Amino acid sequence: NVPQLKQNKFKLSPKVPFRHVVDFLRKQLKFNAEDPLFLFLNGTFQPHPEEMVDDLYKCFNVQGKLVIFFF
Repeated sequence: NVPQLKQNKFKLSPKVPFRHVVDFLRKQLKFNAEDPLFLFLNGTFQPHPEEMVDDLYKCFNVQGKLVIFFF
């Protein structure tokens, strides 16, 4: 029962920890800090919030994109 995003593709800095992605999506979805939000890379696993986006991209990009699913 997650609200839909108006935009489904975003550019982000590769030099930030994954928690910035979580915070950004929380803001876009208008979620409160206590609302559950689960993010999965390529639909398979949740990265640690301190993993760098650049490192995740290097290991898990799909056709040049870091695909993040949320529930």
